[in-house]
Amino acid sequence: MTMTTLFARMRLALLAAAFLGVSACGSDGPTSPNSSGKVTGTWILDDIDEEDLPVAVHRGPYLDPNTGAFFNNYVLRISSGYLEIRENETFYLVFQIRIEADGQTAGGSMELEGEWDLVDDEVVLRVQVPFAGMQMLEREDGMLHTDIDFLGLGEEAHLHFRR
Repeated sequence: MTMTTLFARMRLALLAAAFLGVSACGSDGPTSPNSSGKVTGTWILDDIDEEDLPVAVHRGPYLDPNTGAFFNNYVLRISSGYLEIRENETFYLVFQIRIEADGQTAGGSMELEGEWDLVDDEVVLRVQVPFAGMQMLEREDGMLHTDIDFLGLGEEAHLHFRR
């Protein structure tokens, strides 16, 4: 299997797991008065699980459900990302990733696009490209945050986005 094929397969599995098996994070406090209710603009991925980037969101074995390929040592790192919430009710989300799988290494970006809505203190992202899905982000303390299980293994990572 070539590196390009390996990366393409791992990326598809990662994308599907990330946004079809996600859960929203609960909020402990009110929305920050500094946000003034405005959510449009560019939000930069600040940290994951309160760790500075890059962060390994998975380290260990992994069975790719799409290809059946098994990896004894699979490391998925998120090195950066941002969310652009546009005035026309569309969004663009991108993560820079690096995958190390049994000695093979690949890197690139995961890009998601769709529409968004504001429901109470949650920003609801309706992913349309490259597949259909939904993700909810809480607004709190001037930040957006959410939990994502990137590989569908029950290992949720808590992401904070800051303007």
